[in-house]
Amino acid sequence: MSGPPILTFGTVNQFQLMYSDKGSGADLDGCFYRGVVSGDTTFLLGDYAQGNYNPPSGSVLTVSVQNDDPTNPALAAPTGYALIWTDQGSGADMDGSLWMPIAPQGYVALGAVSQTGYNSPYIPNLRCIRFDLVKQGLIGSLIWSDEGSGADLDVSCYATSSPGLFYAQGNYNPPVGPVWVPSQLVSNS
Repeated sequence: MSGPPILTFGTVNQFQLMYSDKGSGADLDGCFYRGVVSGDTTFLLGDYAQGNYNPPSGSVLTVSVQNDDPTNPALAAPTGYALIWTDQGSGADMDGSLWMPIAPQGYVALGAVSQTGYNSPYIPNLRCIRFDLVKQGLIGSLIWSDEGSGADLDVSCYATSSPGLFYAQGNYNPPVGPVWVPSQLVSNS
């Protein structure tokens, strides 16, 4: 092996529904999906959120790596997940929660994840990216918030500059970030 790792980014547009806020009474409609990837060399970087109840219309970012250095790998599994929100108290038809992957030291998580129910997620094909391979990204428009749902906790979910990934924060304030995007997806122009 010689040279830096080669990260190959793609997208996946096949999904498994993780949570729908249908029945919650929230002012906005929202569904959360996990991308379906095959094999053990393509990894998810977060889940996909959509501000309606229609079938998913987008795609979510994936990554694979070649020429990796096993002593300093480009990708690492999260060490756990930090709870951002649960729909408890909302009366939604499904039980669901939102989490942020906890990146190992020297790595960052790119997107939030959703979970059916309230237990911490188990996502064996989700990865964080080494910090020197990312740049600070942009937080985009609001996708969904649970405002009006009556849930015990508050959450707002925003698009990010990493395709299909979302940022979630536990309030209705303007987003504060930071969010991260793979360096090779950032234009220098």
